[in-house]
Amino acid sequence: MLRQFKKLFTLPEEEIKKAGVIDLTLAVCVILLETAQADDVVTSDEREHLLTTLKSHYNLDRQEAEDLLEAADQTRQESLDLWSFTNRVNESHSEEERGRIMEE
Repeated sequence: MLRQFKKLFTLPEEEIKKAGVIDLTLAVCVILLETAQADDVVTSDEREHLLTTLKSHYNLDRQEAEDLLEAADQTRQESLDLWSFTNRVNESHSEEERGRIMEE
């Protein structure tokens, strides 16, 4: 999983968009970030919770989690909608797994 994450960041952004590649980890992070920003504010406590969730769920160190969160934020801001992210997660996780991710 970590290799895929690192590979995502080694591809030029144009190639990622052109190929329609959406990394599952990035998709989950975008959705979590969107949920945290539902009230238009991400508090420091919410950000810390997101980082803790990413670290534990994906076995990342703090810097990797921060890099992922930054990439997800940029990706989310550049996206027109969330369908590609939710679709990627729906294809890869059962309803129970999706619920568990959102509860963390």
